[in-house]
Amino acid sequence: ALEAVLPELDEVRVWHIARERAEAFRERSDAVVPVASAEEACRDADVIVAATMAPEPYVPPEWLGVGSLFCSVSSLDAEIACVERADLVVCDLWEHETGHHSRPLARALAAGAVSRGDTVELPDLVIGRHPGRTSDDQRIFSSPVGLAIEDVAAAAPVYRKAAELGIGT
Repeated sequence: ALEAVLPELDEVRVWHIARERAEAFRERSDAVVPVASAEEACRDADVIVAATMAPEPYVPPEWLGVGSLFCSVSSLDAEIACVERADLVVCDLWEHETGHHSRPLARALAAGAVSRGDTVELPDLVIGRHPGRTSDDQRIFSSPVGLAIEDVAAAAPVYRKAAELGIGT
């Protein structure tokens, strides 16, 4: 997905607690470079996508460089300070994000590190109500978990194609 939206991407550092899984991921792209630690994957990266089942936060804000985009797909990767120190915090919808106690913004809200007014919802970016990044130096924290309507929208063309081909259950 990153290669599709970032054609100039030249390196995708991948870390996994099971090294062989990071190595196997190399088959997906010539840009994939397995690394030995989460810190090595994050430091000096322009875009960080955390998608784990981590039992506790392990990414401190010091790993996130100037101008970086941190996408928290899973719940417990980023420390609350990553949200607190971000220049721009983006989520799908505030109520959805803060309604799940383990999600980053819910944890940051409970700790008093973020409020509704500190965040931008994805629809506001899409329709241009908010400009998004206004400086190359901004650190952006995004919690793009998704909403059920997005799943339905993505599934609709797949369903139509399967019905057309007479396949699937």
